[in-house]
Amino acid sequence: MPEFQDQFLGSLYEYIKTGNSHIRHAAAECLARILQNQYSSVLRAELIASIKSDLAESPSCAMRKTFLFFCKAAVGTFSRGFFKEHFMQAYLTLSKDKVAAVRMEFANSLLLVKPWFDGDIPLTNEMMSTLTKMHSDTDRDVVEAVETCDFKLL
Repeated sequence: MPEFQDQFLGSLYEYIKTGNSHIRHAAAECLARILQNQYSSVLRAELIASIKSDLAESPSCAMRKTFLFFCKAAVGTFSRGFFKEHFMQAYLTLSKDKVAAVRMEFANSLLLVKPWFDGDIPLTNEMMSTLTKMHSDTDRDVVEAVETCDFKLL
């Protein structure tokens, strides 16, 4: 089975790198499902590291946006603790991305991600603080995306 995963992941990453936004959304959801069903702890750790390095920390803004697509799919797929431990810090970091389109996608993704963590008061406060800071972003499109969030700002 590991051989299949290695071959399939290569194809999946190729779709992510060369596909349009719809393909990247679908591939990100597929990536979340693969990670969910990966029972080898070694392969799971490798996949987590790959997702963070190839997507969240990528020099390509399209890949960083794909990480946000992944987070939207993953937040409902994994336990809160798993998502928080492995992906939350990278997720929150993208709120300060140098590219406005990534910051805008972050604001849009918050509508799906934040409700999963409403019981975690410190994390909810951090997300709301991040949203408050983004409300004064230099890019008007980011501000409009923040304004579409129905959360009450602090």
